[in-house]
Amino acid sequence: MDYNELVKELATEREREKAGKYVMNTLLDNAKVSQQYMDASKLQASASERVEELETAIRIRISTDALSGIKPDHAALNFRNKTTVNYDESEAIEWAISKDFRNVLQIQKTKFTKLAKSLVEAGQEIPGVAISTTPQPTIKTDLSEYL
Repeated sequence: MDYNELVKELATEREREKAGKYVMNTLLDNAKVSQQYMDASKLQASASERVEELETAIRIRISTDALSGIKPDHAALNFRNKTTVNYDESEAIEWAISKDFRNVLQIQKTKFTKLAKSLVEAGQEIPGVAISTTPQPTIKTDLSEYL
């Protein structure tokens, strides 16, 4: 399936899920336990399961494509890169001492991470520090325009 078909199916299933929840809540509010409630419950459960399957499949596909440099060819889909800084704490302390960055000697992880990220991205090498970027898939919440 291409992204258009996947997003259209996901939008449809989300609408079914929403409709099932609405009917269930309405029936519960009126304290009517009936066949309608059971049908709506089954509809909502089935749609929720399919929504989860579709979202997982789309996220996996976006992640795989992103690693190859391919952006999703659909307006409802995208990814953002998540940057992670990994470092050896003892090497980081040694480096901070050698560069006179005494304010990070307590290794306040958020401060050190910001400093290390900006320095490495600027081309400075820091022993024991590695920067990695991974794509995080995103899917619009409101897909009603794709129904």
